Amino acid sequence: MIGRFVFLGLVALGFTVYLTSPGSKVASADVALSCGDGAMTAGHAQATARATFAWHAPKKDARQSFLDLSLAPGFVPGWYQGHGPIAAAQTTYAVDGLPLNATFYYRVNTLFGDGWHETARGTFVSTCK
Repeated sequence: MIGRFVFLGLVALGFTVYLTSPGSKVASADVALSCGDGAMTAGHAQATARATFAWHAPKKDARQSFLDLSLAPGFVPGWYQGHGPIAAAQTTYAVDGLPLNATFYYRVNTLFGDGWHETARGTFVSTCK
């Protein structure tokens, strides 16, 4: 089914278009990694990572943000996990249960009066430190 995906056990529908001005530079967020609680699989705890993101506060007219995670760099509609809405004043967010040693791509998208804009992006490898 178009627009439907499964990512880390979650199901989501739909997509949103995010804008970035051509030639504009998007800042990265700080990503702190730690050990997660670990999910139980076949009676054994599986180690997971927790990623805590911290980004710069957006402009004053920001309304809300979303943090998107993907295993692919292109953020193809239906193939990323969205976290939000996040209050515009909130500049940190943590995601638990990430599989270890996977490369993740992230972006923070913020809603302004003229639409959605990418305000942070980057990549990291999930490790348990």
